[in-house]
Amino acid sequence: MKIRMAYRIGAGGGMPRSEREIVHELCATVDLVVVVGAEETNRLAAAVRDRGCPLRRVESAAQLQAGWFQGIERVGVAADEDHRAEACEVMEALEKLAGEGR
Repeated sequence: MKIRMAYRIGAGGGMPRSEREIVHELCATVDLVVVVGAEETNRLAAAVRDRGCPLRRVESAAQLQAGWFQGIERVGVAADEDHRAEACEVMEALEKLAGEGR
């Protein structure tokens, strides 16, 4: 599994078009997006869904399940600014999973 990109999407009342475009670009380059955060990332998750990209939502790296990534070659991570630390932990956990060959 390759972790191709990580975007941190700005928080706050709505997603500006440029951020939506960034999510769409991310979705075009990965097989699955992990959205980090709870309800406050609903708009972010909706942008991923609008692109038709498979997604998994987690609040922390501890919620990742190796089985989610069977057959997945490229994973993207998206989070708002409030979940920057958690997104970094998710990236580290994904890199570990990739190194273990799942």
